[in-house]
Amino acid sequence: MLSDRSEIKIRKLDSSQPDTWTVFVVTLPSAYHCIFRLGLGTYGPRAFIHSLLGVFFYGVFFAKVLIVRTSGYPDLTLPRVGGSLFGLLMALWLTSAFWLFGVPGVGP
Repeated sequence: MLSDRSEIKIRKLDSSQPDTWTVFVVTLPSAYHCIFRLGLGTYGPRAFIHSLLGVFFYGVFFAKVLIVRTSGYPDLTLPRVGGSLFGLLMALWLTSAFWLFGVPGVGP
């Protein structure tokens, strides 16, 4: 961990990289739809796990965006957060699309 928070510096991005807040704002409609329109799915274990994974995914996604934007973190921070993000994305897929394809009449 960091011994002093003053070691963290914000990197200057070139014009080809999106701003941190732009990335966050662009993802807000999806998060709003899932959280406020669909809500926390407590009607079944799959829906409940999917809801929790979605919340964790959004938090890890935002943390990764901030870590990419700042510097001063230990060397393995970005790969660990990126791996967590990928793992959460796969778990979300398993509890949504993969599950849906197994429903009779929907899948191949």
